[in-house]
Amino acid sequence: MRGLILDFGGVLAGPGSDMDGLSSVLAGARTRGVRTAILSNDPGGPGAQWLRELGDGRLVDQVVLSGDVGVAKPDPRIYRLTADALGLAPGTVSSSTTCRSMSGVRWPSGWWVSTTSTAAPPRTR
Repeated sequence: MRGLILDFGGVLAGPGSDMDGLSSVLAGARTRGVRTAILSNDPGGPGAQWLRELGDGRLVDQVVLSGDVGVAKPDPRIYRLTADALGLAPGTVSSSTTCRSMSGVRWPSGWWVSTTSTAAPPRTR
């Protein structure tokens, strides 16, 4: 794995999340050369500037917001855009998300996506 893509709401922040613990994991991954990104279905706009500011090495390398790029999860194109922003091929990137509509998505070869929900145990796709 050369890259890690995390959802913000429900993974990095929100009920049951551990922002301090995950921040440490992200920092450790980045020191080992793993590229990191937040991928969120946030609508973007001026109100999301604080979220964008978590990129450029503050917490992660890149922040991709669906409202900024015009495509949202579960569309696999947003994962491709995020991998591209990290400068990585999709087969080298893992992702964790809480997007409930991920099941049934046809993923390009090489993608590893973990879908979590507070209502069900984690699933891998």
